[in-house]
Amino acid sequence: MASIGSECAHFFVSNITLYTYIYIYIYIYPLWCIRCNMKTQVTMSFLMERLPFSVSDNSVATNSDGSLIYLSGGCDAVNGNEYVDAGDYPGYYCSSVTSALVQFDPMKEKFTQLMSAPRARYRHASVMYNDRYLILIGGRTLEDSLITEVDVYDSLEQKWLQAGMLPDVPSDMGSFISDDGYVYVVGGYDAFYTALSSMVMIKASDILASVNQNSNITTTDAPSMLVPRGDVHAAIQKIDDGNMRAFVSGGFSHENDFAAPLDDVEVFDLSSSEWYEIDGLIQGRGDKALQIHGKHLFAIGGEGKDSESNSIAHDDIETLEVGFTSVDDVKEQKWHRVGDIPSERFRFVSAVHPSKNVIYTFGGQRDLDESCNCYPTSDLVSSYEYTIEEDSDNNVDPVIIAVVISCFVAFMFFVIWTQRKLFVRACKRSMK
Repeated sequence: MASIGSECAHFFVSNITLYTYIYIYIYIYPLWCIRCNMKTQVTMSFLMERLPFSVSDNSVATNSDGSLIYLSGGCDAVNGNEYVDAGDYPGYYCSSVTSALVQFDPMKEKFTQLMSAPRARYRHASVMYNDRYLILIGGRTLEDSLITEVDVYDSLEQKWLQAGMLPDVPSDMGSFISDDGYVYVVGGYDAFYTALSSMVMIKASDILASVNQNSNITTTDAPSMLVPRGDVHAAIQKIDDGNMRAFVSGGFSHENDFAAPLDDVEVFDLSSSEWYEIDGLIQGRGDKALQIHGKHLFAIGGEGKDSESNSIAHDDIETLEVGFTSVDDVKEQKWHRVGDIPSERFRFVSAVHPSKNVIYTFGGQRDLDESCNCYPTSDLVSSYEYTIEEDSDNNVDPVIIAVVISCFVAFMFFVIWTQRKLFVRACKRSMK
């Protein structure tokens, strides 16, 4: 009898197992894929409110909750980078650089022009300290000289302060500020457009202490990046355990003669003071928007190169899940394309407004306009809203669970009912 029961059970279990696999393949897997796709739904729109002027290569900084966004400097030439036959160095150059400072209120979606900075600059970096002081660092003049002077805007007193100097500060670099008040400047180009991997730390309090002192500000060398690069931004992430991480991706380098953008991505862990290589971008790009939003890192638009090494503007968005305490978990993640932008742009800046679940992008340059042989600047403001699942391990929709279980029970009942005769026959055969 044990043999009979065993054969009957084997027939029953093998059939149930087969149909269970079929059910999973036909029903559960597609449902899971739909759920995965829902993680990164993108809604993009243009604001009716536009920048006060067309601009590219400017810098952006926000206060701690993203409720005020400050845009400083930039190339404000209508034709953006326009071709100039400049003797030994023909190429595309900007013909006008601004000292303007503009404040954007995301709740009202309105701009306010503030007092202009002491000097015009573009391709620089900026950070916000103590929700009061906007610090402008590096960049270049219209004549392509590096700017050593540091300008500080006191948003409470609504006036500019002349801080000290940073003699070795580059242009086209990334920057961020830590919770303990250190400004980090990473990568960029030196005076001769050599891409840098170096990173320095500067105490924000030292910058304020240097106001009206006409002296150099002390810097401290920090660990260098793994890859030298310029035309980059840095995106800062606060981890649940109190740690912070900074991401740098893509960019350009003299090492390949700027012929193609890089796709390398690396992350700096502030607690361990180490750089780690993580998954590379699907599409190499420089001068893009790079932002942390929720538990994801976003790379939006940016500059690429065609087969003749001419600049082209990308029109897509990539995202990487980074919401993990361990860097090792971040290393295992892969980039995914999640949408397109209807207006290809590069050399623009972006900022996050968390309470509205929105990333804003401001200005930039468009694709080559052959009528002027230039890359015109833009005054467009775009908003990107994302549907992101905050906890991919536990935040499963209960309705989906109920539907899947109900369908599974119904499917198994159907299998047992349709297979009952075969089951009886198998049992009878084994009894003979």
